[in-house]
Amino acid sequence: MTLMFASAWSEAQLTIGMGMLMVAPPFAVVTAFNLPVQKRERQLLRRGVRTQAVCSERLYRGTVTVGVRCTYYRRGYTFSALVKPSESGPVVGEEFEILYDPEGEAGAENAAFLEAGGTWRSNRVMLALTAGLATMGTLLVLL
Repeated sequence: MTLMFASAWSEAQLTIGMGMLMVAPPFAVVTAFNLPVQKRERQLLRRGVRTQAVCSERLYRGTVTVGVRCTYYRRGYTFSALVKPSESGPVVGEEFEILYDPEGEAGAENAAFLEAGGTWRSNRVMLALTAGLATMGTLLVLL
């Protein structure tokens, strides 16, 4: 009886472990695709210049705000940027703070969004899921 239970557990353990190992790679791929975005955000936090921008348009997907088009002034010129909304998000015509890259490589981004964690905030969850699934799957398969 005991041997039968042990072999049934080993088979279930192997099946669960293999399932976890099959699910982990897609999480890793999504995380890898976000790395350039995270690099850009770190550049802006490190060398970005703060300035005021005016919200000229809110972009929606359904009822969710997915972007904010804004204009800002730099050295006598007007620039336009598409930035991510903060939690409360500016309304059209409202001023809000952005960070822009004076060298122009990293563009501009909403300062409140970056200071709240930016894309890294959601990527931490993906990294944790990837690591957890891969570790648990490996342990279940090997033990």
